[in-house]
Amino acid sequence: MYVLPGAESKAYRTVMIDSPVVVIDKHWNPVRGIPVGQGFAPDYLSSSEIQHIKDTVASEFRDTLVKEVTAGGYQVVERPGADTVRVSPALIDVYMDTPDHTMLTFPDPGRMTLVMELCDAPTGHTVARLVDKKTGNMGVLQGPNSVTDNADFRRAVQDWARQLRAGLDKLSGQPL
Repeated sequence: MYVLPGAESKAYRTVMIDSPVVVIDKHWNPVRGIPVGQGFAPDYLSSSEIQHIKDTVASEFRDTLVKEVTAGGYQVVERPGADTVRVSPALIDVYMDTPDHTMLTFPDPGRMTLVMELCDAPTGHTVARLVDKKTGNMGVLQGPNSVTDNADFRRAVQDWARQLRAGLDKLSGQPL
């Protein structure tokens, strides 16, 4: 986590966590194969299925952040107080593994990048940023929940939640 120069330590005890923004990689082209004779015909996901995947990923990530900061002794609030830091997370360039029914190519490894900004809620001043990329098997697309059930996905979001908690501890002057 990069703490901006000049950001003062403040005893943050409450945290507002915005709903994460999820941006799918523009090159992700999810295709499910449907048996047709000897081969497979492409079956593209609908926009509502893609939105459901994005909503599921965002919800799981926010829940993980809430659990981690709560375990660290912070209270998650909906309205800012004098001791509130606002966390604005985004998962960008999300690229999930998709099954390759043709067996002609190897699947691309999954990846996603976290961009998270922490602001002093009362003033709106940015105090820290975290940008980190994770790669691995981010979920084979067999259904929207198969992504968040994936071990690499869970490890990635848990690691980012721990980094957030450590960053909050650092900003609040607590020993790490």
